Amino acid sequence: MTVTMEKPSKMDEDVLKTKIKENSNIMTRELAEELEVSKSLSYHFALLQHQKFLVVSHCYLSVILLLSTYIVYVRSIDLCVQPKEVTFNHLKYTISIITAVFFEHWTKYLVVFSYGEREWHSG
Repeated sequence: MTVTMEKPSKMDEDVLKTKIKENSNIMTRELAEELEVSKSLSYHFALLQHQKFLVVSHCYLSVILLLSTYIVYVRSIDLCVQPKEVTFNHLKYTISIITAVFFEHWTKYLVVFSYGEREWHSG
């Protein structure tokens, strides 16, 4: 028993090449989409890590500034200065600094996180 192979016709070869090319294009497109998703996920993960760092640093800054307000209050009592006025001014500046830092960092990152990276950078 012998097996004979027929040579495919030219039309069959063209159809096969076209199908291979179409499948290749589909796979390339799918890989590009997966890469885009991967980039987006890694960007959001990095953004979350940065936000975590900002939360910790903002907490430390707040504690340091509030401690400095307390120290100013204690020192003003030691120096027989009017503690209420000194402490009120220092506390006012402390709260304004904490608020400014909070809004500067968090509004930017909330906008980026809600609208996405492309929209933020494009406009």
